[in-house]
Amino acid sequence: MLALKQAVADDPGDPVFGRLAADAVMRLPPGHELRDAEFARRVLMDQAARARHPEGDANDLLMAVYYLLHHQLISRGDFAGLANETIAAVGDRTPDPAAVRDFLEAAHNYCIWQAGDIMAEDEDPAAWLTYGKNVSGWRYSELSRINTSNVSQLAPKWIFRSGVPGKMEVTPLVKDGLMYVTDWNGGMHVLQYEG
Repeated sequence: MLALKQAVADDPGDPVFGRLAADAVMRLPPGHELRDAEFARRVLMDQAARARHPEGDANDLLMAVYYLLHHQLISRGDFAGLANETIAAVGDRTPDPAAVRDFLEAAHNYCIWQAGDIMAEDEDPAAWLTYGKNVSGWRYSELSRINTSNVSQLAPKWIFRSGVPGKMEVTPLVKDGLMYVTDWNGGMHVLQYEG
């Protein structure tokens, strides 16, 4: 394993080898002396940064981010930026559909892992963790800042456009200052908001 890590350090430009090395290091049992999350994170983040450039390979970008998400090597706070940067960088490129599928699956699973504490956080009044707000299915918020006496004074402060034509009729999920929205075309959007 040490030789593998040294080989990646000697040739950081080989995206396939770097991904395989990062994946191998993270597949070691937790607590194993050679398991090195920081090494894997660094290799994959470097690969993602190189692949984001216009001359970079969209498949390499999607796969680097796939492994970052699959092995939970990024924080919740970094997730929105990384997901949005990845989607923007892929842009008009034509990646392999399998790479897109793997990226979306990893993003979906990452959200599920991060939301695994829904039951414990069910009491957070600012969170909207399920379709019905919480596991009890309330479908209303207990927040009191907006009420019957001031609701008529509400006005839009920002508008999100997904870039996908058609209506968005979904229930966004909100957790830790991030809003997760899907569109009818299978896209996922992560928005960071204040308030």
